[in-house]
Amino acid sequence: MEFEQLKDMWKEQEASGPQIEVQPLLGKKSNSPIAIMKRHLTVELILVIVLFGLVIAYYLIAFNGKFAVVSTIYTITGILFCFYYYKKYRLLNDMECMACQVKSNLSKQVSTLEKYVRVYLLAGTAVLPIFMIFFYWFEYTYIPKGRPHIFLLPSETVGLAKSLGVFTLWVVGASVVGYFVNRWYVQKLYGKHIDKLKQMLLQMEDDTALSS
Repeated sequence: MEFEQLKDMWKEQEASGPQIEVQPLLGKKSNSPIAIMKRHLTVELILVIVLFGLVIAYYLIAFNGKFAVVSTIYTITGILFCFYYYKKYRLLNDMECMACQVKSNLSKQVSTLEKYVRVYLLAGTAVLPIFMIFFYWFEYTYIPKGRPHIFLLPSETVGLAKSLGVFTLWVVGASVVGYFVNRWYVQKLYGKHIDKLKQMLLQMEDDTALSS
């Protein structure tokens, strides 16, 4: 039913003009691809604000500001992700506007959305090794010797080469695993819904070509 409605809108656009109302299909239906992606995006944004906010507050309060550098790196990362979420949410809103150009606008917007998702995949994968490098430096700089450490740091019994070698293996292994986990996650939340929109557009193009 969803595809038939959108196809009829496309045909109506060809006959009567460029602007038609697609919000009843792409905006108000709770099971539409765009509505689902907007809900996922909202949940992700809330989680980032809450979780990052707790980490930032903890490192500012628990150690009397001694480890404020951790709060700083989380603040910068959180701001970047919030900016990304805002841009993508605004794009999704535009895709369900009251006067979308289904044939031209929607296909361009789907392409832009794909680029956003690719950036999200790369950024989400890069965050893990970046944070690991940061915390390796943080432990080496701020945590006294003899205290528990996450990483194998240089010491009287551990050389710098061995420490960096073990750390590199950890970073590479975690990055590979993180990439595949992140790719599955992004595909589940956004990729399959974008694929659905692309399939609808391709079918409408085929139907338009056959009827012309």
